[in-house]
Amino acid sequence: MREPLKLTKAHDALLALLGLLALLGISLTLGMRMKTPPPPAGTTKALTVLELYQGLAPKLDAIQPGTSKKILASGADLTAPWDRAAWAVDAKEAGDDAMSLKLRVPLPEGEAGLAFAKAWSAAYEDGPLPAAVPAPLKGTRAGALLENRLRQRQDLPALPLPEPPLLRFILLGALMSTLFLGGLAMAIYLFVTAKRPAPPQPQWRMGGRGALLVLLGWLVGFFVLNNAAALLLHRMPQGRLWALPLGYALHAAWGAWLLMKVEGLSLKELFARVAPSARAGRALAWGPAFLGLAVLVMVIVAALWSPVLKGQPNPQQEVQDLIASAHGRGLQIVLFLTIAGMAPIFEELMFRGFFLPWAGERWGVPMGLAASSLLFGFIHLQPLALPLLAGLGFVLGLAVRRGGSLWSSVFVHACWNASAFLMMRAF
Repeated sequence: MREPLKLTKAHDALLALLGLLALLGISLTLGMRMKTPPPPAGTTKALTVLELYQGLAPKLDAIQPGTSKKILASGADLTAPWDRAAWAVDAKEAGDDAMSLKLRVPLPEGEAGLAFAKAWSAAYEDGPLPAAVPAPLKGTRAGALLENRLRQRQDLPALPLPEPPLLRFILLGALMSTLFLGGLAMAIYLFVTAKRPAPPQPQWRMGGRGALLVLLGWLVGFFVLNNAAALLLHRMPQGRLWALPLGYALHAAWGAWLLMKVEGLSLKELFARVAPSARAGRALAWGPAFLGLAVLVMVIVAALWSPVLKGQPNPQQEVQDLIASAHGRGLQIVLFLTIAGMAPIFEELMFRGFFLPWAGERWGVPMGLAASSLLFGFIHLQPLALPLLAGLGFVLGLAVRRGGSLWSSVFVHACWNASAFLMMRAF
């Protein structure tokens, strides 16, 4: 172990330059994300979820009458053009002509939009035949309903509607309910044992300038290396997707190197500090309980934040559509390992292994938890998702504090990201 890098006032100009470059990268990224994105070329996961519920509506009505009407009404909040077009078909089939008309206007753009108008006219207004279901609706429940109306006019037998994955849905609901109840029990336990001493936390010797150099230097590298990866691979098939793991590997290696350089540690010493092997078993044992707490907190925050998100596009829609568009087993495996492996390990190292104990020692544990959670949420550069991400960051901070090792928060973070990835692919 070497002495930490000594930074003095002479380095303030470098820190100021890094700060300006980081602000430039943040402003450019946010500017691009805040622009109205082009409408998706097809339907989105929002429609997939609603159609899943719609397919289960008869069974749900048997449990709680009126559920199908609530499901139908929730489609009024859809924003993507093809989601609205698809739900217009569902509304028409359910007999809600007013909602159907509202969702159908304006039509999706392009030739596919004109094809939808022709298919609608032929299916519901005795318009001219032949007409075909437009490509963006194929594979959806709405597309099958529209196809059957067209077949009915041609005296052809109806095709079976896509069956909702009922067993998968039940298992997912049971798992989420179990985690939610477990999270509630964990919240009560943490409240009752709040005064219990926490295990020893990592001690960081670098000062404020060193911490700024690590965070700002990594952030600048994040923008530069991600864009370099995208530029390098943009010509290859699915290059935008392959650039995600490459860019992440580059900026994660850069961030870890900066942290080791400023603190004067080797890689082995770094992980011995933040994830001591003697506490690995204890830390991992806490993981499932804190995963339940994460579900509880996210459900509460999402419920409180939902009025703000109403009518807004999904803040993570671009990422979801990008992942859903990945083709090829090799690319899918690499993306999964990046999202569920590399990302949790590096982000936990940076935010809970380094910044949380560094800030907690200097500003107090509550302020350290708040600062690291907000920084974790902010660094994703998704303003509408900030409360959700900060809430997750807060639970991850509690996991590290109680487990005494980075492995507790890595476990929760990895499970969270893995489940999100798998659900994007499965539904």
